[in-house]
Amino acid sequence: MDLTPQIIRNRAYAARVSINQVLKKAGIAPSTFYRWERKSPTVPADLTLAKIDDALAALEAERTT
Repeated sequence: MDLTPQIIRNRAYAARVSINQVLKKAGIAPSTFYRWERKSPTVPADLTLAKIDDALAALEAERTT
């Protein structure tokens, strides 16, 4: 999955939601995202990225309807 912190931020901004809203909807601890954003040597698991992507998609859909 090719999600990066910047892509997540851009999509959240476009959907007019905060990163914390995305993470809450995804069930992901904010610290996971912020560690990753600060170039932690570990990248979140594919399942974590999928949850973030799904949450973003749901929030984007809510904003366009």
